[in-house]
Amino acid sequence: MNTVPHMATRERRSLTPAEQGAAQSLAAAMRHADLNAEVLAPLLGVTAGAVRHWANGTLPVPLAQAGKLSALLNVGPAEICAAWREQVEPYVTGASQPARFTDEIMASAVELLHLMADARPDDARFRRISWGTIRVAAKVVAAHQDDPRQAVAGILTELERTHV
Repeated sequence: MNTVPHMATRERRSLTPAEQGAAQSLAAAMRHADLNAEVLAPLLGVTAGAVRHWANGTLPVPLAQAGKLSALLNVGPAEICAAWREQVEPYVTGASQPARFTDEIMASAVELLHLMADARPDDARFRRISWGTIRVAAKVVAAHQDDPRQAVAGILTELERTHV
């Protein structure tokens, strides 16, 4: 008897109310801009299926995509990405964000700092991420956008050098 093994499926967690609201905002922004998943996907470097998952609330918009996606839709990143609202916005409200860093760079910097904090739970520099640490990370991420390993090494070097 020939049997075909079933593909392993990964269970998805339910979206939080904030993520569900962001998905609804994303879907509305896409309709308002008259842009669909097939148009947005290549501009973001993802599949159309990924964009559809974000818009229908199956998956949250990843933090790293929020800046670029919001620019394409002419909305604020916090409107379409709950993670942006929770992890980035508290640090960049008002005029405190240097103009030279794009939303995408800031999101990448904060996301990378959170990943580093998870990987280095005993490192005091990552227990409570300060605005100074975010600025250092954004500067390094801007310089090493295509190489995350270089960005991590650069952040560690700069934090050691500047004692932020």
